[in-house]
Amino acid sequence: MRWLVAMLLAVTVMLWLATYLSVRLVARPSRRMLNLSYLLWVMAESVFLLAMYCVIQTVCMLPRVPLLFQGINQNQLFIFIVANLMTGVVNLSMHTIHATPAIACAVLLLYMLAVCVLASVLQQAHIRIKL
Repeated sequence: MRWLVAMLLAVTVMLWLATYLSVRLVARPSRRMLNLSYLLWVMAESVFLLAMYCVIQTVCMLPRVPLLFQGINQNQLFIFIVANLMTGVVNLSMHTIHATPAIACAVLLLYMLAVCVLASVLQQAHIRIKL
């Protein structure tokens, strides 16, 4: 597991360096344009989070799977559909292009909280929704 953490951290550093160079030499990250800077940034964030999860798993040596992971695993399709519907509600209820960074972060935090609470509550109540 330690070699995996080291490899993920090395890849993270390389991706962050590539992101920095891309922002400086090519263009600023743009989700709408889906440019190289944005792709590198998303990859760097994702690999970093995966590395941090591996670090926590290695340090804590958790004996069981977390409730949230079990909940998402048991109701993947249902949670995916609910999350997509919530995305649609957000997009229809506000002008996301005019949202300030603080509002955008607040909406994302509430969105993720709602999805995580849904998955956890379904798992805690032993509810499995098959679609």
